Amino acid sequence: MARIETILLATAAAAASGAAEGQALEQAARLGGRLVVLSVVAGAPSLRDARQLAVEHVVQRARRAGADASGLTWSGDAGES
Repeated sequence: MARIETILLATAAAAASGAAEGQALEQAARLGGRLVVLSVVAGAPSLRDARQLAVEHVVQRARRAGADASGLTWSGDAGES
């Protein structure tokens, strides 16, 4: 069976994202995989700052759970190519 090395969590960092965040954290810690937390935000810089803090909070929770985690907040529309 192939080993899962990286889990990508795309999140809006909203209450509706909580269950997916919890699952990703648990899986990364249990499987010993790396968790990459990604959030895309468009709008005012204050929105990006708030989202960046929320992503960092998820990363810190993952690290406390024993996962190797990093985060990325991307500016722009989620559908941009």
